[in-house]
Amino acid sequence: MADISVNIRTSEIVKAELNRGISGYSGFSGRSGFSGSNPGASGVSGTSGKSGFSGKSGFSGASGAGTAGASGVSGFSGKSGYSGVSGTSGISGLSGANLTRTVSAKTTDYGVLSGDSNTFFTNSGAVAGVTFTMPTPAAGLTYEFYRDANQTVTLDVAGSVVIRIGASASSAGGNITLDAVGTRVRLVAISTILWVGDLTGTVSFN
Repeated sequence: MADISVNIRTSEIVKAELNRGISGYSGFSGRSGFSGSNPGASGVSGTSGKSGFSGKSGFSGASGAGTAGASGVSGFSGKSGYSGVSGTSGISGLSGANLTRTVSAKTTDYGVLSGDSNTFFTNSGAVAGVTFTMPTPAAGLTYEFYRDANQTVTLDVAGSVVIRIGASASSAGGNITLDAVGTRVRLVAISTILWVGDLTGTVSFN
């Protein structure tokens, strides 16, 4: 059996080889021919033609110069309005120092001095009438008199001097009297011959 198998296998190989055919050997390639020793020289380049001349530039047109228009005339400025008249300043108030008054009680006759200006006189404590003799008037001198005790208070002037309160007045060189307790008189000199005043209560003119 082994010999039969070998023969079958051998037969198959032979058959396969017959089917393929045996390739012949390749022939030798012939030698390459020699190249020429030097390549041919390139032809000489032709000369370039001359450039044509450029045409002349045309002249630029003249610029138009427009004349500037004249400026308009400036208008006149309006006149300034007049300033208003300044208001009058108010009268200054009295300083604190002047608000303090001297109060002086007299129980006997007294000759009033110009240095007593702004003094408030009373007859407090008097047990009899008290006469106050006024000084020579000088504008601005001011005095007040008050009847506190139930005794007569007389304000006396000399020479041609007059005391005027409202529409009533003393005679020249005369006097006035404070008629009742609580009567108050203020006198202010406005000239060298005249005292003017105001009062609370009643007085008698002499």
